[in-house]
Amino acid sequence: MGRSVLLPVLRNARAVWQRQDSRQLDPLLRQMALTTLVFTLLFGLGQVL
Repeated sequence: MGRSVLLPVLRNARAVWQRQDSRQLDPLLRQMALTTLVFTLLFGLGQVL
């Protein structure tokens, strides 16, 4: 379960690292925000259970 959440974060971090221009980061912002939301929801659910 942990890997399924961690892999998109690492993939996005790699894509950000490869970008040279700050304008190229705009499409990645939404993806990172959604990934972070899912991660926090799953983490919170894990704490409750």
